[in-house]
Amino acid sequence: MKTSVKSVDILYKTSGLIEKNSIEISKTMYILLFDLHPEFKVLFKNAPSDQHKLLAETMSSYAVNIKNIHILKPALEKIAKTHVNNGVKPYQYKIISHMLLLSYKVVLGDDATDELIDAWKEAIECVSDILIKLEKELYLKNLQ
Repeated sequence: MKTSVKSVDILYKTSGLIEKNSIEISKTMYILLFDLHPEFKVLFKNAPSDQHKLLAETMSSYAVNIKNIHILKPALEKIAKTHVNNGVKPYQYKIISHMLLLSYKVVLGDDATDELIDAWKEAIECVSDILIKLEKELYLKNLQ
């Protein structure tokens, strides 16, 4: 999956807004995730105490570098290795995506326009697809 030109433009234009609010968005995402899906806590048992900052940095980096996505490849490979080590499964991405988009709405309020949410949904799905593919390759490599 590839992020559409329209969504890339929206992500790029809203990168400042996302960067400014990324810490609050990521904190909110983890609160919602653990409240609504406590079974996810096990995936984060070894996560650093500043895990929300790592997610915030990832969101900001994605928005800022959306027109040069290849820059993010090393970071995405590192994330994929962490996910494999913690047993993340492909179906879990949809839940995380939903929680993250809900957090955008909670934190950004009126600034979370349908256009912004749709663009970020597309971007999150794109990143999820990349990570799922990388993780599948790692899982297969680990089986050999």
